[in-house]
Amino acid sequence: MQGVSAISSTHFSRSQVGYIDLAGSTGGFIPDAEAAAIYVITAGTAWLQLGGASQPAELVTGDVAIVPRDDAHARCSEPGRWEFEPVRLIAEQRIREFKRFRHGAGPVRAQFMAARCTWEDFRVQRALHALPSQIILRGALDPGGSSVASLVSLIDVEATVNRPASPYVINRLCDALMMQAVAGLPDYCVRPAGHPGIARALRAIDAALGDEWTSADLARIAGMSRTAFVQRFTRVIGQAPAQYVTERRLQYAAKLLRVDGVSVAEVADRVGYGSLTSFATAFRRRFKAPPARWRRSARALNPG
Repeated sequence: MQGVSAISSTHFSRSQVGYIDLAGSTGGFIPDAEAAAIYVITAGTAWLQLGGASQPAELVTGDVAIVPRDDAHARCSEPGRWEFEPVRLIAEQRIREFKRFRHGAGPVRAQFMAARCTWEDFRVQRALHALPSQIILRGALDPGGSSVASLVSLIDVEATVNRPASPYVINRLCDALMMQAVAGLPDYCVRPAGHPGIARALRAIDAALGDEWTSADLARIAGMSRTAFVQRFTRVIGQAPAQYVTERRLQYAAKLLRVDGVSVAEVADRVGYGSLTSFATAFRRRFKAPPARWRRSARALNPG
């Protein structure tokens, strides 16, 4: 499978593991932080929601959910029960400072193991952005000796025993877990492998996010009719072209907001918004916070 081949050449540079208890009626919003997230539901029921507009996905005991493309997301004990409250998935300290985190008050509604996987090579990011925004493996921990269950068990052991080599072993185990997840996807889900016209359109969008892209423009780049392009793009990517362009602009804006010396107005201009007001409105709709507030919270989450 061409898409799996591309992913197989990527490796995380650092993976951190911890456990989280969701208590009461609560949830936490995780800004995009140039990291993939892996959630293993060990008890109870939780919900995963990407951004502020997507329908939440219910996760039950034994499910594994992966957010491979560093998308902002929320994990909550009830659908929609979250606010803009960045919380650390895993402590930023070394693996030997492994901890269990509790979010919320009251009875524990869900328990899960979480891994935060980062990269330094831009090729890793490009490969991960070829994947769907979320991958959910239902019943991955059910009895039967699945490869995913074995990998999760090994990650758990390494995070708990804290050997000197554990951080390196966990990195490779998370690589393997990602590969297992991707191997089960249909080929058209591994974007944009097998679709050179769509790949050209995606590259054009990323190279000029500030341009006023139309479906007709992108169809010409893809070498397709507008109708055929919109249909194939939506099927392969999971979003209409205009929705995808907006999403990529806002994702890039979130990254720019972490850069010292770049004003909100400059960010808005660089991602194609002629009006600061329209940018702030779109950003708040996507990230549940105005740009300036999001910037402060994102920097607090990942200082330095």
